[in-house]
Formats: sequence, structure tokens, C-alpha cells
Amino acid sequence: MAKVIVRFYTALKEKAGTDRLELDGATVGQVLARLPEKLSEDARQGMFDDKGKVRPRFTLCLNSTMLDPREFPSTEVQEGDTLHVMPPIAGG
Repeated sequence: MAKVIVRFYTALKEKAGTDRLELDGATVGQVLARLPEKLSEDARQGMFDDKGKVRPRFTLCLNSTMLDPREFPSTEVQEGDTLHVMPPIAGG
């Protein structure tokens, strides 16, 4: 298993009380499965739905590559990778 840095931004960073966590996993799916237990209730409810899936409004990038949610379970991670959890961006 690889140690992966999970980065949070904007409101999710505030809810999580940190801008990063370090988690172990072999795939993005494994890292995401370990993430809820490390988050506050508010951050967990904001990021995950009732079934434990990442809410579709979030964009996840592994290093600089945007990920398709259907590929989370099979996308392998390497030691030192960064998983960016980016909330929706509003503007006009």
C-alpha cells in the first residue's frame, strides 16, 4: 500500500479542520474508503452521500489528472501521490 496525501480546499477544508490528510491505499477507492473515519461529521456529510459515495459535485484529481468517478475503485496510487478533492466552483 502507498501513502497518499489527500488535499482539501475552500469550505471542505474548513469543515475538515485541515487542508490535508495522509492515508494508505493501493487504489483511489481504498483511500476514499478510509477517508470518512478521519473526517468530522460535517465534512463527511458534505463530501459523501448516504451510500458512502463521493457526492457528484466534487471533482477529484490524482496529482494533475482529473478522475472519472467510475474509475475510483481501479485507479492505482503510488507512494507520495496527491489526491485533490475540489468542491464545485461558482461564479459569474
